[in-house]
Amino acid sequence: FVDAPFLMETLVGHVAQVVLDLYRSAHRTFGDLPQQVEYCDYQTGAMTAYASAAELECARPPPPQSVRVVCISDTHLAHEDLRLPHGDVLVHCGDWDWMGSWKGDVSEGLLRQFGAWLRRQPCTFKVVTAGNHDAWCEALGPDRVQALLAAGEGGIHYLQDTEACLWVRGQPVRIYGSPLSIRHGKSKNSAFSVPSEEALSEAWRGRVPPGL
Repeated sequence: FVDAPFLMETLVGHVAQVVLDLYRSAHRTFGDLPQQVEYCDYQTGAMTAYASAAELECARPPPPQSVRVVCISDTHLAHEDLRLPHGDVLVHCGDWDWMGSWKGDVSEGLLRQFGAWLRRQPCTFKVVTAGNHDAWCEALGPDRVQALLAAGEGGIHYLQDTEACLWVRGQPVRIYGSPLSIRHGKSKNSAFSVPSEEALSEAWRGRVPPGL
């Protein structure tokens, strides 16, 4: 007897890992991507190049009462290959994992590694929610996920239908995060998913705090 869906999921997972390893090998062989960043003035459309994100930060400090948000998602275990700019708040909108299956101690280890990477990023606060690939978060629960990501340090906020209030340059910034999404057909990646848009609206009704 052969479990065809399980066999296919395992095969796809191995292929995906091979592709990821080849991508990382190319980075090691040919060097990292250029650190140069460009700034776009949204009012004029003018582009200005800077040697690094740090130089941009010095040349164009954020105006008063503004917040620089770095937003990413769907990193699928490839977060180490990213080079992120400086910011006030880093938001990861889910799907850190690849195949979305709970692997016990292996998943906890991967989550610790992801947390260590988060804490190294050049943003004052890190806000994270899960996605439909992140079955490990659904299995562990929010308290354990928070503990693994933060490892006792401040500035890390895992949101699972919860809110965080951050103080950025003397002003409060409220962020609400939810891992819920609509289930995609026959996909095996169904953590935190609901069957329809109506079910999603119902699940969120009364949960999101007013004033956001």
